Amino acid sequence: MLPVGLLLLGFLVAGGSDGSLRVKTDVAEVQVFLDGQEVGQTPVTVTPVPAGRHRVTLMKAGYEDHVEEVEVQPGATARMFVVMKRSNVPLPPLPASYRALHQHRTGGCLGNLTVTAEAVDYRSDDGKDVFHILIREIRLLSRSTGSTPFKWSLLGPADSDLTGCRLETPGRSYGFFAVEGEPKSADKVRFQDTAKKTKELFNIVYRLWQDSVSAAKTPAIQ
Repeated sequence: MLPVGLLLLGFLVAGGSDGSLRVKTDVAEVQVFLDGQEVGQTPVTVTPVPAGRHRVTLMKAGYEDHVEEVEVQPGATARMFVVMKRSNVPLPPLPASYRALHQHRTGGCLGNLTVTAEAVDYRSDDGKDVFHILIREIRLLSRSTGSTPFKWSLLGPADSDLTGCRLETPGRSYGFFAVEGEPKSADKVRFQDTAKKTKELFNIVYRLWQDSVSAAKTPAIQ
């Protein structure tokens, strides 16, 4: 039987290989991803975190993504404070049209999505999924992976490349990936063909949604 001192020393050595991470931002409720896994919203402390280098991605609607590598030391807390940069993306001419994947619980379907000032309209190629989502009825808009409708074909993508455009309305949630090119089926789509267009789609809907929210809060002039 080992002496108590040796047992305690072994415990300390084994337990000392992890550290923790504290993330704060100048604005609240920023999504935090650690090595591709969502770990909460700022301010947040993540523990335990294996010692070594890690990639931290911060995302919030209306702000540019922030990606940074951080070194976590054994038994210590690495600290980050980030000033998020506002995103000033101009609205393109509307309507804006996309080839898009609609996320299902498992898998997804391919179709055509159109954004106007009033609504997001989607129709799948097989005609089974048809949606008319009024901008004013959106209660929450976020970027989220959800269930992935297709297999990632490259290793090591940026966290923000894996996020779709998620719209929450009363009683219903919708997730979309906008696609570059003209794929004929969902299983032909690669994630690297969705990153740029999906961010563009999200920014357009977010701008329209914010304008709708602001208009609803502004009293009518009599």
